[in-house]
Amino acid sequence: MSRASTSGIALARRVFVAAPRARLSTVKVAAAYGAQGVKIYVGNLSWESTNEDVAEHFGTFGTVVDVNVVMDRETGRSRGFAFVTMSDGAEEAIAELNESEFMSRSIRVRQAEERERPGAF
Repeated sequence: MSRASTSGIALARRVFVAAPRARLSTVKVAAAYGAQGVKIYVGNLSWESTNEDVAEHFGTFGTVVDVNVVMDRETGRSRGFAFVTMSDGAEEAIAELNESEFMSRSIRVRQAEERERPGAF
């Protein structure tokens, strides 16, 4: 069985990935991520990047609700990407920060899309 189940109910773990280059409408994204805001994928980050660094950088465009710089379990340093949730200013941040310089790296910024990971619970 590829998915764990409890009492016949299939469980799946939510995972966010970079959305394809096509733009999603703001209404569609807001509905997908709820009232908390729009989730943004940030790639090609410096390994020295912290949640505070990324929050400060994105905070100039709007209200940052949450930042998660994904860390390597073994080394404890950044894996080079993060997810930022913004309640407002997300579209402007994406447009302005994509392919921009941050901590000596050219970062990639896109809307994240939700997907299910097969076999996860």
